[in-house]
Amino acid sequence: MIDANPSFLDLIACPPATVKDAQLTDLPIFNTPADLDRLTGLLDHGGRVRDMDIDFVNAQGEMRTGVINAESVDIWERRCVLFAVDDRTETKRLELEVIDISERERRQLGQYLHDDLCSHLLGIEVMQTVMRKKLAKLAGADLAAIDKSRDLVQDAIRKTNRISRGLCPINIAEQGLELTLTELCRDIEEIYGVGCRLRYDEEIFLKDHLMATHIYYIAREAAYNAVKHGKARNISLSLTRTGDTAQLIIRDDGQGLPKSLKRTGMGIRIMNYRARRIGAMLDARRDGDAGCVVSLTFTPHVAKNGGPADDAIV
Repeated sequence: MIDANPSFLDLIACPPATVKDAQLTDLPIFNTPADLDRLTGLLDHGGRVRDMDIDFVNAQGEMRTGVINAESVDIWERRCVLFAVDDRTETKRLELEVIDISERERRQLGQYLHDDLCSHLLGIEVMQTVMRKKLAKLAGADLAAIDKSRDLVQDAIRKTNRISRGLCPINIAEQGLELTLTELCRDIEEIYGVGCRLRYDEEIFLKDHLMATHIYYIAREAAYNAVKHGKARNISLSLTRTGDTAQLIIRDDGQGLPKSLKRTGMGIRIMNYRARRIGAMLDARRDGDAGCVVSLTFTPHVAKNGGPADDAIV
């Protein structure tokens, strides 16, 4: 280390004397050797690094989240690296808090649709059935209109149940992830008229309902994006397991991801947030010339909670 500004020292919670002339591996910002290897590898390959996410524990034991931008520079005929760390800890914390609030609102809305609106519609359907029986006894009574009305109410009940199930699915861990994903495929085919199939070799039992729920919503987000944004006509979901590791792959034949895709989009950010919450690895990429592949690699028996200024210049 040649020098560091006060913001960087505050971020890693180290005094100047311990930083100057220190080895980079001695700093608390690179707790994992793989992070430093990734940084140096990118610098060796392209001479610069843009928006590299990093999580670390500073000298005071605080968990911090940052984004690194770095570039190779020559100083006095010596190759050096200038890198800036943007502290995103508070931003990430607020972002996760907002997402958690939206999750609670989603569950409450799904519960309301199931317990209140569906019951209300069922009551209307019962009244229509009773009314039809009474009208059937009258000569010349026109039952076509009431039959049409009842059909519309029944359709509304099915749609409300489907929306409620999507907003607040029943206990996925008990029902089984495979059955829930099968229902997701059926809903997509019914709503959008596209082919959607699930393939799996063996059942994967998830004891953690939180993990099962996050996996379901990652699959749901990827599949719905394939239809709405990728204009896909066919979607396939595959669930496989190798040893202690399982993988869910969502593949479509749509337009694929644009080359200029920003990973900070809200959909991608929420999917990444869900993956981090369960200690999983998420990847999204183009599938050749057409289509998109989203893969989620996770360990079924492990689930962990995630959590989340000025720039620090070194």
